Amino acid sequence: MTSIQKRGLIFGILGTMAWGAGGSCSQFLFEHDAVDPVWLSSLRMCTAGGILICYALLRDRKRLLGLLRSRRDLLILSVFAVMGLLLNQLSYLLAIRHSNAGTATVLQNLSLVLIVLLFHLMRRSLPRAMQLAAVFLAFLGTFLIATQGNIHTLSLSPGGLFFGLSSAVGAAAYSLLSTDLIDRWGNAVVPGCGMAIGAILLAPFRPAFCMPPLSPSGLLALGYIVLFGTVIASALFLQCVHDLGPVNAGLLAGIEPLTATILSALLLGSRFSPADLMGFACIIGAVTLLNLYAGKQTEAGVLSQNPMRCSPFQIIIFGFLLIILVGSLLLMLPVSSKAGVCTSFSDALFTSTSAVCVTGLIVRDTASYWSGFGQTVILLLIQIGGLGVVTVAGAFTILSGRKIGLLQRSTMQEAIAAHQVGGIVRLIRFILKTVFAVELAGAALLFPVFSREFGFLRGAWYALFHSVSAFCNAGFDLMGIKTPFSSLTDYSAHPVVSLVISLLIILGGIGFLTWEDVRTNRLHIQRYQMQTKVILTVTGALIVFPSLYFFFFEFSGVPIKERLLLSFFQSVTPRTAGFNTVDLASLSEAGRILILLLMMIGGSPGSTAGGMKTTTLAVLLANALAVFRRKENPTFFNRRVSTETVSQAATILIMYLILFLGGGLIISRAEGLPVLTCLFETASAIGTVGLSMGITPSLGLIPRLILIGLMFFGRVGGLTLIFAALSNPQNTGAKLPQERITVG
Repeated sequence: MTSIQKRGLIFGILGTMAWGAGGSCSQFLFEHDAVDPVWLSSLRMCTAGGILICYALLRDRKRLLGLLRSRRDLLILSVFAVMGLLLNQLSYLLAIRHSNAGTATVLQNLSLVLIVLLFHLMRRSLPRAMQLAAVFLAFLGTFLIATQGNIHTLSLSPGGLFFGLSSAVGAAAYSLLSTDLIDRWGNAVVPGCGMAIGAILLAPFRPAFCMPPLSPSGLLALGYIVLFGTVIASALFLQCVHDLGPVNAGLLAGIEPLTATILSALLLGSRFSPADLMGFACIIGAVTLLNLYAGKQTEAGVLSQNPMRCSPFQIIIFGFLLIILVGSLLLMLPVSSKAGVCTSFSDALFTSTSAVCVTGLIVRDTASYWSGFGQTVILLLIQIGGLGVVTVAGAFTILSGRKIGLLQRSTMQEAIAAHQVGGIVRLIRFILKTVFAVELAGAALLFPVFSREFGFLRGAWYALFHSVSAFCNAGFDLMGIKTPFSSLTDYSAHPVVSLVISLLIILGGIGFLTWEDVRTNRLHIQRYQMQTKVILTVTGALIVFPSLYFFFFEFSGVPIKERLLLSFFQSVTPRTAGFNTVDLASLSEAGRILILLLMMIGGSPGSTAGGMKTTTLAVLLANALAVFRRKENPTFFNRRVSTETVSQAATILIMYLILFLGGGLIISRAEGLPVLTCLFETASAIGTVGLSMGITPSLGLIPRLILIGLMFFGRVGGLTLIFAALSNPQNTGAKLPQERITVG
């Protein structure tokens, strides 16, 4: 361990100990002097910020003035002040008010998980086993000390859960956002200016100078909180973050409840319980592992020379998981529901997953349950999920003017299924321009219909929402304002709505690379790439032939114009949009099975759609034809398909069948529902479609978790998950003896 790392470790221990003692003093003020937590936060930030700024003026004036002149760093500092300082302190105190101190402490220390995830995601690396072990020990120690090992002492009210998780986000932001700022401007300037910003924001609500009457012991506790629990603790811990990094510094946060427990024993005469001793041992073990890990980092430069880099596939998966988690937290907010209540985590998680994975399965009706804010969150999640997390991140990077590295380009290539890295930035720009142009055009076409029925503002919102949802193949709708879960059944005979929605679904489902190829070669079909020809051919066939079936066998008693619209729409929406203009229960069993098969096939690669993909179906059919003709490889348009592609297509089919059948059978067994009904639901989930037989809202927790897993699998893709798990396959190059196996 280097001298800098030793300094960081010592400063981190001292800083968290000062915080722990400050927490005990805060609890004393709440109980004996009835101090308002918002006023206490305001006073801490105002006083401590002033002390640190005065110190910086005397000892570090040059860097203080330099920070004030840097617009970019002032913006980052403002985010740090709001997210890292203000959110962390206020949320923690409010979590105590809505639950208890043990619950708030345990939830706040979930920041360890967020810090590890975000830090390594930003660095595109994987955490080491020793780091993960230290995280587990630190969190376990905190849990044992805060709850005495009894999970039932956790008071998980919706408000307590929300504010506790918010404090975890704030603690993670505190560690992650401060690293570069401390490096440039010092550990007195940054917290001083950050606390000053926080004090200014709190002043209109609870001015720091409005001090309530305090007892002498209360004044002493307040003085300790300001000087040691805020000024010194912040300066020491931020220096620790600078020296050890946010992940390792975050591990030391477990010393805070340890210190508070020891002080309670010394000052209040309480005794240590076995759970306390076990918690002490876990936290000491975490610090020991941190010490060993820091030492290993310096041995022959192991970490710098051989980092465990994330593969592009792992970055894609982590990105989707992060967006789903953030969406879940936003949907849990009272402001997200029309009733102004906190939504349960299971409902929020299911809705967020369905939106990000552009599925459309819902447990709460989008129009009647979610408020305007909640609907906006869902729409943003749909847009991010449709474009892809990596594509959206790349768009922000391009707009900010930052240089895009080779790993970022490679990740974008995998995210949109491009064939090569070259020209990927130009392709991303084309995708963004085309996507927003098509969505706005769709909204403009839908606006006259919806504005006549719902008024100008609501009509504009409905037009935009349904245009984005249709193009992203999401299937979310706002028509439940009439009848919950009714989808577009009221517009089954409306040509504009049916045709515009269908066209948007098709454009979103054929793939971004298909657009690029068609744009480049116009109507010169012979110049199209083989994949483009295959996608357009299979897409056309999957629209025409199912339409004929629905026209002649399902809607024979319907007037001819309405029958054409219904047949066309029902052949388009199962791949993989999820809107419906008819009650699925009114279809025959054969019709529902046909829809089930279309849902499994899905859209095309590199598109907003999910499912096995049209190219997978084409390769498997071509391979079967090649076997019949005794050819070695399948062919398309005088081009040969590689054996590797055939193997991948077969693997995808097997994975989808196993998960689709297994999930359906488990749900049927757990809920006592007909097997075909449950298989329809799992096909809709794994195909990211959203069509439902109406059983999803009434499913229990385990079936919902199964559907969540299937939606995630269907969106990111089976091969992406496999390649993410096996990022470094071992291939010796040796060939084993070959032997024939009789099949068929």
